[in-house]
Amino acid sequence: MARFSFRCRLCSAYLCTSLCTSMFNILHMSHSYGVERLSFKAAEWTTKYQNDLPDSSFAYIEPGGKKDSEGKTTPRGLRHFPYKDENGNVHMPHLNNGMAQITKSTLSKDVQQRIHSHLLSVYKKLGKEHTPCSVPGCKGYSPSEKSMLSDSEAFYSYLKRAQRAQRVIWGIICS
Repeated sequence: MARFSFRCRLCSAYLCTSLCTSMFNILHMSHSYGVERLSFKAAEWTTKYQNDLPDSSFAYIEPGGKKDSEGKTTPRGLRHFPYKDENGNVHMPHLNNGMAQITKSTLSKDVQQRIHSHLLSVYKKLGKEHTPCSVPGCKGYSPSEKSMLSDSEAFYSYLKRAQRAQRVIWGIICS
């Protein structure tokens, strides 16, 4: 799991992005300009971790495999481009990596196009920007500049993320 460490220059509080930087800004509203990025440590998902992920965490599963007792495709090598964690949450570093690795795979161009379309739809659902890449025909994606209040789906998505972050923060504070 990737970890970004942040420190407030004024109160020396440390947080990581799993606590949601927007929640950090809410808690430290007066300090929001005092936050500096200290380090980035991207830990790769181990093979064991990827093998334990459900099939729904992968952008593409090649045909020809069989399901094991847990409902996961075997052999595991038929599953490509993991981008969700074990809880089904999109992991942006792996989503970005999947997008970058599509054309480097040995899969057919048609399959690469389908994977690209699937991952692009994930970017759109999250409202994240995707710059044009090496996949033929990719024009990229830039979220619209609608206000959050006029885009109810984005607003509710934001609320869910903020509530999740709040639960995590309270769990740390109370522990």
